[in-house]
Amino acid sequence: MVRWSKMTYALSDYQLTIDCNDPEMKRAIGSITIGGDGEQNALDTISVTYKDNLWETESYATGAWVHNKNLSRVGTIKLNLNMLSDYTGQLTTLTKYYYNAKSYKALTLTVTDRAGNNTMAYATDCFPEKLPDLSLQASAQMNEWTFTCGQIECY
Repeated sequence: MVRWSKMTYALSDYQLTIDCNDPEMKRAIGSITIGGDGEQNALDTISVTYKDNLWETESYATGAWVHNKNLSRVGTIKLNLNMLSDYTGQLTTLTKYYYNAKSYKALTLTVTDRAGNNTMAYATDCFPEKLPDLSLQASAQMNEWTFTCGQIECY
């Protein structure tokens, strides 16, 4: 459960952990924790988004309406990471496993505070959507890594 008692905020207080649930991937990669303090992270954002609204209202020309409830917890977790970050190679290796013809088990993603005491989001049945677009410019760019998740629970 999140306790938002502090009146200060810093992205360096939060981290995203990616756990491999496939035995082969777990041996090769293990877990990846991105965030917290340290310049090697070069992390710009972590965002958690539900795909569907919980409630939507449908209206009719007659003036009637219907409230529709959707219990879907499908969504995405995205992180923007500098292309020169130490984690870019690990995320690339992780994503390339899924480009293989073999089917690997899904990932579990957890967003916590740096100490690991408070969980902000927990997502299961997650897969990387694709490798980020490559953009070579005058300075190192941010890469957006997107994971599609079957169920996200925000606290």
